[in-house]
Amino acid sequence: MNEANADVEQEPMNPETTFVELAKIADNYLRPIGLGQELVETLFEEDWDWAFTVQLDALLETAAREAIRNTLILKLPNGATAKVSELGSLVDRMSYQGAVSLFSLLVDSGLSSDRKKFISSVRQIRNQFAHDIRNRGRTLFEMIEDSNNSDNLLRSLGKIEQGANLVPFKELLKENSDLFRMTMLEQAMSFLYWLHFNYTKE
Repeated sequence: MNEANADVEQEPMNPETTFVELAKIADNYLRPIGLGQELVETLFEEDWDWAFTVQLDALLETAAREAIRNTLILKLPNGATAKVSELGSLVDRMSYQGAVSLFSLLVDSGLSSDRKKFISSVRQIRNQFAHDIRNRGRTLFEMIEDSNNSDNLLRSLGKIEQGANLVPFKELLKENSDLFRMTMLEQAMSFLYWLHFNYTKE
């Protein structure tokens, strides 16, 4: 962390208002992928952080894949166009992240830096949970603390501004897993709303 910014203060986040408002309209942006508002409640109430993280990552990928499937247009040699939804296997074969991927298409179409960092951070923690069953009983905070880029992960997943003093946030999130989940769900719902508005708006 930059020492010049180490003492910058930021009030501990309160995502509750945004979380509630996004949850109220969750059916609008979850319906296109066959889900509904109850998924948000189910994820928030998960018993284990590993299950919460794996499912949240799956939700982000499913929504992104479906959005691309429904809107990407291919220009054919004869001048005609074909929707990728008619060539669904192409989208199914595309990797989620990487140089040439669904994620790169989203970035090229205007995905913000903050959302990009959040999605990448969720995938990193998901992989740490999924690739070692011994992590099953560990908390999100413990997984983040053990990562080489723990400060960056905490800022991204906890929605903490660059330069803000992390000490009070670490104390808050370590003791309040519900707040951590709410913050992550709020960011996930914001991303899903962005997808709905930009890709699946009826």
